[in-house]
Order: sequence, then structure tokens, then C-alpha cells
Amino acid sequence: MTDTALDLVERVLPEGVPVRQWVCSLPWRLRVLCGYDSALCADVMKAFEKEVSRSLRHRAKEELGLGSVDHAHTGSVLFIQRFDSALRLDVHGHLLSLDGVYVRGGDGALVFHELPEPSAADVAEVARRTAVRLVKVLKKHGREVDPELSEVDVSADTMDDQDTALSACYAAAAAGTDLFGARAGSPALRLVDPSLARPNEPVAIAYGVNVHAAVRVHGNDRAQLARLCRYVQVPRQAANR
Repeated sequence: MTDTALDLVERVLPEGVPVRQWVCSLPWRLRVLCGYDSALCADVMKAFEKEVSRSLRHRAKEELGLGSVDHAHTGSVLFIQRFDSALRLDVHGHLLSLDGVYVRGGDGALVFHELPEPSAADVAEVARRTAVRLVKVLKKHGREVDPELSEVDVSADTMDDQDTALSACYAAAAAGTDLFGARAGSPALRLVDPSLARPNEPVAIAYGVNVHAAVRVHGNDRAQLARLCRYVQVPRQAANR
């Protein structure tokens, strides 16, 4: 974690450029599918990354008066985490995105332009468009889920995977239900008090897809950026640049 964070801060994320963390959580059933289908998981997270990039480019076109969104260039690093504070299976993405775009100047050099904080409507649009993309991703992989990607009850009999025992374990892990022992069938004990949650964080939910972009680090605060880079790797399944 420390080595990767150091590599990102010293060699990947440019000095002086602010970074915003975008987080995408998925509908319950899709979390289970992504828990064991790595190809599906990769395409799901790619859909999220594309929509964040699209949002930045369209906002840049409007803010900077660009002739085309193609003139705006974005940059990001994506990490996938697999559990939440209750240790349930919760496949979700953390995207460290440059909080602005690069535009090529008259001399041909790329110049960074910082963008204003995304509005609630901007975040909601990312969530909505990501949900629409996910329907296409699921069809591409031959998977079926509720047409509106609404959160549904996760149980073994809803799974398509042939390995029903493994599917039941993934489903129980996502739902936070103990399968074995004296607490079988009961909600898993939480390690974090739910009352400590921060209710005022900006967030948008569309068809079960939850997106928020509250955390931003100044480009010159390399120590804080390194801490954020370490955090998003706890634990990581994959990272895409």
C-alpha cells in the first residue's frame, strides 16, 4: 500500500493538480455478481470511470468555452474495494480523478484547468448515466438483473451461478447475514456504530447506483494525497490507470 501510494504521488499524479475521490456503490445483487465475476466487475467499474470522465469533459466545455469535448483530457486511477464497515461483501469503486482537465494550448503544450466543485445535479447525472450503462454491461455478459437496477433481496435462489453453495456464501456476505454457527440467519455483528455515519455528505442515488464525490485533496498537499492513496487500497482487488 505504501509503495503504491508513493509511486502514485511521485510518478503518476501531477504536482499542483487537485484530486477528487469519486466513490460508486452498486445495487445489492450486482455486488454479489461482481464478487466472483472479475470480467463483469472490470466492465462495471469501467462504465463508472467513463461517466465521471464524460462529466468532467462536458463541464469543461461549458466552463472554458471549448469547441468540443474532445479538446478536454482527463486523468484518473481506479481502485476496487470489496467490503464495507460491517465486513459485508460490498464491491465498490474508488476513483481518484484529477479535478479538472488538460487542454492543449496554442503552442501544443497541455495546460491544466481546474474545474468548480461538481454540483448535486452533476453527481446525480453521473449516477443516472452509470446505471444506464450498467444495463448494457449486464446484457453484454449475459446477466439478468432488475431492469431498473433497483436494490433487491439477495438470496441463494436468485443466483444464476451453477455453484449454488459458493453463490449462497457470496449472497450472505453481501446481505450481512451469518450462514453458520449459533447466529446462522441473523445479521452479522457490526464493527462500526451506524450512528457515527456522516449524513451530510453529498451523495446521489439512481436506480440503486450510489455515487458521491465529497473528498478533494489540494494538488500541493502531497502528504494528504499519499494518505488517500493508501486508504483506497484497503483492500484492493485491482487498479487501473
